[in-house]
Amino acid sequence: MGENMNQIQFTESQTALTEEVKRLRRELADSEELAQVGLAVEILDHDLCGQFSAIWNALKALTPIVKEAPRACALVEGLKNDFSYMEQRFRWMLPLSAGKLSNTLNGKMISEYICAVLERPIEQVGITVEVTEAFQQLCMTGKSSVIFPVFLNLLTNAIQWLRNCEFKKVQLDFVDGIVTVCDTGPGIPDALLEQVFNRFYTTRGGRGIGLYLTRKNLERFKHSIWATNDGKYKSLPGACFCIRFNPMSLLDK
Repeated sequence: MGENMNQIQFTESQTALTEEVKRLRRELADSEELAQVGLAVEILDHDLCGQFSAIWNALKALTPIVKEAPRACALVEGLKNDFSYMEQRFRWMLPLSAGKLSNTLNGKMISEYICAVLERPIEQVGITVEVTEAFQQLCMTGKSSVIFPVFLNLLTNAIQWLRNCEFKKVQLDFVDGIVTVCDTGPGIPDALLEQVFNRFYTTRGGRGIGLYLTRKNLERFKHSIWATNDGKYKSLPGACFCIRFNPMSLLDK
């Protein structure tokens, strides 16, 4: 009897190990995929830096040439404005490059950065972004390349969901050691609170990897993120995301 029990336990352990190996192989494949994306971004970053100066020089050279042609002059000025916006957006992306480290990050820095990067869509959609005093006082150590994209992704998602809402508001808060990002959109049903973090899950036609990558990147540094409908954290009627930063990264203000 004891021998049969040992055999059963051995078989169960072997099955569990096999499943764990499969899971780790899937994660490795995902990591290799993401590494390729990161490499492509680094190459693009290098190439664009060299092109910005050349484009600006060409636009400056065109300005006196088209001075006497009002229509052409207007087109050149329009190109300057559009390119200036594109270049600014690119510069704002630099803190997201892998390895970028800031000794300290605080809520004020995070909110100002996010609102600056998303300024145009926030204004176009007509969204109010409320940043509480508690959030502004949040202080921590960490990589901007890890922390900033979390909020960029959450606010970008909120902007999409709020487009057709009458009341458009996003709130960043810090409640009992938990960062909350809430909005006045349609919200997330209880049954989907965990599913929204699944890879390739989407209900609005996107790629469905934003929240998946957000969670994976946070977990690397022992931070965590989840969606909730708990009234303790949900200050607005729409979606509510909670972020618990690794206590070792938090600093006393």
